[in-house]
Amino acid sequence: MKIFIIGSSQYQKKMVDYAIKMESEGHEIILPALDDSLFKNTLEILQANKERMQNADEVHLFYDGKSHGAIFDFGMAFMAGKPLFIIYMNDKSIVDGMKEYAWLFKGESGHFESGDMNNKAWVTARYYQDIETLTKT
Repeated sequence: MKIFIIGSSQYQKKMVDYAIKMESEGHEIILPALDDSLFKNTLEILQANKERMQNADEVHLFYDGKSHGAIFDFGMAFMAGKPLFIIYMNDKSIVDGMKEYAWLFKGESGHFESGDMNNKAWVTARYYQDIETLTKT
């Protein structure tokens, strides 16, 4: 099976270790994070990744919640209809920070109130509550 590994450059070691494991199991690995220096510019990298992804059977993802390149590659996988397997994903992202900030800041009083920043349940509950309110108006 041909596996195209995409991900955030900060996880390069994790991706290489994973690629070695997959190769030892008999898979053909495409890991573009190792060969970006072969190209003159970003457009060449994107074109090469597109062609290599089209020839892959699956896409495996390592994502830090921030990498624009990984988001772009995910979009290509989506458009190509490739199966996506999340191998490693950091569940912290700027979106979490935005939700937490919006929850803690009380606009009416103009003050911040304390809350348990590690309790994801209240973030999600507030977020969906706000979405429900928006959809009713």
